[in-house]
Amino acid sequence: MIVPVHVDGHDIEGQCEPVKEFGEVVVYCDDYEDDYEVRMDEVELDFTDLEDVVAEYLDVIVEILVADYRDVLLRVLENRKNEAMPK
Repeated sequence: MIVPVHVDGHDIEGQCEPVKEFGEVVVYCDDYEDDYEVRMDEVELDFTDLEDVVAEYLDVIVEILVADYRDVLLRVLENRKNEAMPK
């Protein structure tokens, strides 16, 4: 999953050091790692991302669905069963 991230320049100033080499100034930076809080409305998942999430967390998703959406699941399963049966 590709996630674009903006890192404020002030956050990395301390990680970088300008060095003069061969008459040019080259900036070298150390690796930068930090945690960023992201709100749900800032996240956009495409279909492949959702498939990956479901594949990784299927057991937990099923537990949540059974615990919180049992009636809806039973209704959907019954409708699918009825649609599949020849008339």
